[in-house]
Amino acid sequence: MIHISLLCDFLNVQVLICIFSKTFGSVHENGRLDEANVLEAYQVSELLVILRLQELFKDTYTGVSALWSNIPMFVTAHDYDIIYKVQKKD
Repeated sequence: MIHISLLCDFLNVQVLICIFSKTFGSVHENGRLDEANVLEAYQVSELLVILRLQELFKDTYTGVSALWSNIPMFVTAHDYDIIYKVQKKD
């Protein structure tokens, strides 16, 4: 059973992804990545979304007692060399 707080976290991440995808799309459509401040903000925002998603996986994974949660899980994102290992502590 998934905890309500985890479901709320998931929904919050979905809302953030929707907002960021519209913002990222607007940045691309308007050619704003050439501006230094916009590019830096864009890159930091991407990393924050990835890190939050990794936190969500960790919270979900460690918050259950199902058999599948005994197997280590690796979380990554396209185009990034970041790999996050989620594993229950013994």
